[in-house]
Amino acid sequence: MGINDEKIALRREIKKRLKDISQLEKKKKSSLICGELFNLLNSLKLSPNFTLGVYAPLKEEVHIGLEPLKGFVQRWAFPDIDQEMMIFRQCHFEDLKESEDFGVRLLTPPKEAPLVNPEILLIPGLAFNDKGQRLGRGKGFYDRFLENYQGATIGVCFSEQIEESIPVDDHDVLVDYVVSESGNLRN
Repeated sequence: MGINDEKIALRREIKKRLKDISQLEKKKKSSLICGELFNLLNSLKLSPNFTLGVYAPLKEEVHIGLEPLKGFVQRWAFPDIDQEMMIFRQCHFEDLKESEDFGVRLLTPPKEAPLVNPEILLIPGLAFNDKGQRLGRGKGFYDRFLENYQGATIGVCFSEQIEESIPVDDHDVLVDYVVSESGNLRN
């Protein structure tokens, strides 16, 4: 089996695991993950007005509770797509607009929101391991963005998404930290 086939099989397995977690359990786990994220962000040497790149979660992804981080984070940035490349725009969660890309309903920042390069980036994925390897959804947007990104990267996931081994290609980019409800796997 080739790497692409391994990735497809692992994506299928992880999606099945995520469907088996109730929404109530996802909400509880997401709250614990936010606490772990706060602890990690608090431990990093950050400029006072740093910009945190976050994401508007899909139904099965970790829901980052922005409320607990509001006093700590002054500026937020959300991903958008421009000419098949991921970019980040500064705005607040309540400014996001619903759109549909790839057959999926997404919340995206308004086109008039300023472009920014966040100092810290929270990254969703389907699977992570303690080496910082990540299995995304297969479109490569985060990997292409991360090729030249200089800030800190934090993979965010439920413990059910932690794998010992993840199939990777040469273009797959590692994350600096991986945070789940069980704590920080990598630092």
